Amino acid sequence: MKIIISILSLLLLFIGCTTPEKKSSSPIITVAVSLPPYTYFVNKIALDTVAVVPIVPAQSNPHLFEPTPKQVQAIQEAQLWIRSHESFEDKILTVLKEQNPNLSIIDLSANLPKEITDRHIWLSPRLAQEQATQIAHALTQLSPHHAAFYQKNLNQFIEELKILDSEITIQLAPFKNKAILTSHPAFGLFCRDYGLIQLSIECEGKDPLPRDLEHTLAQAKIHQIAHILLQPQYNNRGAEMIADHLSLPISTIDPYAHNYIENLRHITQMIVNDTQSQRP
Repeated sequence: MKIIISILSLLLLFIGCTTPEKKSSSPIITVAVSLPPYTYFVNKIALDTVAVVPIVPAQSNPHLFEPTPKQVQAIQEAQLWIRSHESFEDKILTVLKEQNPNLSIIDLSANLPKEITDRHIWLSPRLAQEQATQIAHALTQLSPHHAAFYQKNLNQFIEELKILDSEITIQLAPFKNKAILTSHPAFGLFCRDYGLIQLSIECEGKDPLPRDLEHTLAQAKIHQIAHILLQPQYNNRGAEMIADHLSLPISTIDPYAHNYIENLRHITQMIVNDTQSQRP
């Protein structure tokens, strides 16, 4: 299995090193993205033909985020806004349409199956392929003369995502039905794809009550959790309390990190290390 993973990693590295030649164009398209990971998606497809403006800053909780007037202005000056179905987006949508009626808007969650309610859709490399395709289509609509360039880069990016998916599948296959414990339930789709169980200390977007902590503590014992994964954007006090009670180590992972592929590989390795330590 290690040999297969090494081969996949080398292929991923090779693809990442064969970046297409840059295309300069005028005027440059400004693209606003609600979440940092989509900066990575846009840059992989468009390279230097666009300028990307992330709205939610790093280390911020997007579910509670309130954009400043300056951040709203940045969206108003963009030609394309890539939405992520966060609550703050609806609050400014009417204003944006009034101030910038030519703004193109795509909601990456719009075409997903209705049963998918998890907002963290980029954390599934399989769903990410469809999202990348949506982004490339929107960019092509704004800049048709770059259509071939965007398609070439999209094809390359999708191939990287497929290799990433295969790599994660192989690495997590021995741990099917094992559980991970996180401070915020960001990994539902990731766990669905790779046969894991997600336990979350946060309950329905709210800080846990004492009874919630008691329930999570009981579940952690049942599933023999050996490690707790914190997320810097969220309240981790409950996670730290459980870690202290069970004498468990804690680590921090960032589901919103910009470098998407590298970050998912890092998260996978953290889960592998966690679940390996659960074995009797």
